[in-house]
Amino acid sequence: MVITIIEMLDQIKTGESKFLVEAQLQVLKMKKIWTPEGNLYVDLVLRDITGTYPHFRSKIEDDIELAKFKVGNVLQVRGEYNRDLDGVLITGTEKLEVYDLTKFVKIPEIDAKDLFSRIEKVIDEMENLWLKQLLEVIFRDEVVKNKFIDCPSAVKYHHAYLHGNLEHTVGMLMAFKNYYLDFYGKNGTKFDVDLVNAGIILQDIGKIYEYEINNGVPLYVKKYALIGHLVLGSELVAKKISAIPDFPEDLELKIKHIILSHHGKKEWGSPVEPGFPEAHVVHSLDLMDSRLRSL
Repeated sequence: MVITIIEMLDQIKTGESKFLVEAQLQVLKMKKIWTPEGNLYVDLVLRDITGTYPHFRSKIEDDIELAKFKVGNVLQVRGEYNRDLDGVLITGTEKLEVYDLTKFVKIPEIDAKDLFSRIEKVIDEMENLWLKQLLEVIFRDEVVKNKFIDCPSAVKYHHAYLHGNLEHTVGMLMAFKNYYLDFYGKNGTKFDVDLVNAGIILQDIGKIYEYEINNGVPLYVKKYALIGHLVLGSELVAKKISAIPDFPEDLELKIKHIILSHHGKKEWGSPVEPGFPEAHVVHSLDLMDSRLRSL
């Protein structure tokens, strides 16, 4: 009989020393372990919508079997709980292709189409035709656009879910408009509004490479995580600008600076710190929105 995590935990609480486990579970964490004899095992944190259990272990015979345990995958798991081992030793797994994802992870209620339409509206209303053209060129790339809509904003700390970075971006745009422009900006603003809005939209564009989402679980893409989304975003913008003849060099430098400085401090991961008002605004909005969403 297939059981849930909460049912397994209830059975553990009864004091049984051993019992068989069969369940459909999602991989949340995976760590390779080598025994002194050279055998490879994986220690696993598995979950379903009822709970999480951090003490599963499975022996690995080859790379094909190892690939089944990618974080986010949903598995049919068979094994035995052993109180002496304080966990479940897995004896068999099957990677499932058909399942109801809501049985494993809470799906955020986000209207991605509506959120992206808000970004399109901001772009459409820009008076700076260079920035408008740059953003149109970037999002005309369907691969970039789709990844931008889907990618999480983090693996753990804030907006760490499907469409999370899209939500984070729109949250910053709305905060800038509602808090500053509609309130403090009634009598005019000293800021370059189009530059701030473009900076907000592009500051985390590199996350489309740094992160991926697998069945609702955010992951680092290892080869890009070594570089980081600030540098990746700056490189993407430079590539897209190279296809726009006569794009102003000073404007390119400002956009790149906003991307590279938006974490605010070098000890927070920025290779440079904000050097002009619009860069400070983008950093402040990023900090505010990310912290509010992580509470």
